[in-house]
Amino acid sequence: TICTPQPADGDGLSDAYKAQLQELARHNIQGCTSYEKKDLAHMDCKHVTLHEGDVLYMPKGIVHYATTKPNISSTHLTIGILRQGHTWRDVFHRQCRLTTDDASCRQFNKLLLEASTTRDGLIWNDLAAMPFDASPLHGICRQLTNLVSGDHPASLRKLLAKPLAKSNTYEKSSRELLALIPDISTCQASSMVGLLH
Repeated sequence: TICTPQPADGDGLSDAYKAQLQELARHNIQGCTSYEKKDLAHMDCKHVTLHEGDVLYMPKGIVHYATTKPNISSTHLTIGILRQGHTWRDVFHRQCRLTTDDASCRQFNKLLLEASTTRDGLIWNDLAAMPFDASPLHGICRQLTNLVSGDHPASLRKLLAKPLAKSNTYEKSSRELLALIPDISTCQASSMVGLLH
């Protein structure tokens, strides 16, 4: 049985993003949350029958449980991809440290961490995977540049369009941080090799 959480603000989102919103609501972005049967009542559940040799892909956070018919052996193997250190937010932070000062990078990281817990900002938690094209490192650069300075609702440029609440006098204003974006978003494929390891 596979169950997709149905968060209140999940309309129009993929099952994977709905699951991430649920994990955020439960304060467990790393996944592997235990659920009781009563929790499943508010989820969209489907029963799936797998046969010998079948493989089923489930995005992170999708609730699932496996059963077998009596007297039949079965193996349930879960393979997870470690996301920690490999999300778009992580790649941005490493790129930021190559192009600007640590204090500004910490301020950017704080902003992105807050944004990544919102519906639009979930993209910052996505695995920064290389696209399957002729030049994957250039593809990573294009995606990072779009997330930093593009039109996505959670792009850094859009997040900085509103004034920031400064927690101390040493932090930069939105305007000062916006001025750093062109340098940060000038992504070179050669610099991505080190950023993705």
